Amino acid sequence: IFSLFLIVLSTCPVGAATYYVKNGGNDSAAGTSSAPWATIAKVAATATSGDTVYFDNESTWSGTLPVLTARAGITYNGSSWGMGTRAKLLCTNQNNTSGIILISGSNSNVKGFEVTASNGTYATNGINICSHCGVNVSNVTIDNMLVHDIGGTQCQPVYGWGAIGRGIYVGTFMGNTISNVTITNNEVYNINYGGIVVYPAWNASQTDRVQNVTIRGNTVHDTGRAGGTGCYADDHHGDGIYIKDDADDIIIEYNHIYANPFHGINVECSNDEPAETDPQAITVRY
Repeated sequence: IFSLFLIVLSTCPVGAATYYVKNGGNDSAAGTSSAPWATIAKVAATATSGDTVYFDNESTWSGTLPVLTARAGITYNGSSWGMGTRAKLLCTNQNNTSGIILISGSNSNVKGFEVTASNGTYATNGINICSHCGVNVSNVTIDNMLVHDIGGTQCQPVYGWGAIGRGIYVGTFMGNTISNVTITNNEVYNINYGGIVVYPAWNASQTDRVQNVTIRGNTVHDTGRAGGTGCYADDHHGDGIYIKDDADDIIIEYNHIYANPFHGINVECSNDEPAETDPQAITVRY
């Protein structure tokens, strides 16, 4: 009997837990649905790979960037628990290399949040998959998110132009690879530069790659709010979906794209940096 017990125990998931967090909770509580935590800091200190964290869909969390760092192996759900619609994540400062949600590890899933900047004025990205983390990231899902009013309405001086003001940004910078990303069923609008951007960063010394990305069933509109002299029309200023440089095997399908002043979809070859290669195997359909 004891041997059978050990066999059964060895087949059970180890370390997988479910936690809940809401405004008015208590970080000293158990983190259950009846005794939820209060802060994202408690989530960051406790949740580990394999866990799922439910955010109350009537609550708002605001703070300096990143408001939420999505770590490896954890699922963050902002819509399925509570009496509202979506948990809101709201930034109160700006940072050109971060995002309101920064996805910093593999096998991470975020779904069902509203992501925005205070009054739409702060220079940042909505959701950023590890553009400056310096690590490889794979198997990421971004689903059913509402991303809006990101990046302000002016051209930003930091990094010249395009490092900020992206709705959903998939990019790497330090010779790393991001792979197997699924971006589905999101609405992205009122964005400074590009709505959904796949762009391994302009980098003369190292080869950065983004591979195997599916962009499906999204609605992207009203990008390109940064206008006037000094804004760079060649850097996804007003693109709904923008693909550039070392991006391979990208599928763009079943999206609704409108009211983007530069391009609906822009696949740009690397004509400005010899170390980069052109996008390969890009499929646009339906």
